Amino acid sequence: MWSLDCSNHGDSAILNKDILPDKFVWSDCAQDILQLINEAKIQKPIIGIGHSFGGTSMLMAEIFCPGTFASILVIEPVVRPNDIIKEFALQTTIVTKRGDRWPDREAAHANFNKSKFFQSWDPEMLNLYVQYGLYELPSGEVTLKCSKNQEFYTFFYDSSDQHFTFHQMSKIQCPILFIVGDRSTYDRKDSALHKISQCQRSELISVDAGHLVS
Repeated sequence: MWSLDCSNHGDSAILNKDILPDKFVWSDCAQDILQLINEAKIQKPIIGIGHSFGGTSMLMAEIFCPGTFASILVIEPVVRPNDIIKEFALQTTIVTKRGDRWPDREAAHANFNKSKFFQSWDPEMLNLYVQYGLYELPSGEVTLKCSKNQEFYTFFYDSSDQHFTFHQMSKIQCPILFIVGDRSTYDRKDSALHKISQCQRSELISVDAGHLVS
């Protein structure tokens, strides 16, 4: 099993922090997936698995290079019939104003626990996020590996690749399994059904979960 960070997420974000641009293009992640497969000489058959933005990236990788995957499993991929840029005005405000520096991991954990968003997470998942989603600064404080600015550039800046992917999914020939959360506020079942209607070979199943499958 191979897993990769997006270039501005996780440890990759720390390695790249001095060269990350003030714009993020989703298709770059799809190209990174293809490059990893080529550089690591990953043998076929390959099953591509992705959640949300990662799911969209997997779909784009197959669109760019048909035959890469034997099958694809995507959990609520972010693909849209229209190019919507201003849809997330409220979420944008939340992201850009969120706290991103704490005295230590314990303080960060306590702060996250005050949020209704994080309260919905399984405690083990929150512990893992605090352990691996933050890193220590020279001052001893901890901060987000994926900075709030990069989070904004990734998720709330430009939706053109989401629009592109929706209208190109019909070209994907391998089977695609779509998973949607029954309690998700993002991808309701009717929206998911609209997505699979664009595909040649697809199936939809629902699970008792929200968008983060937590």
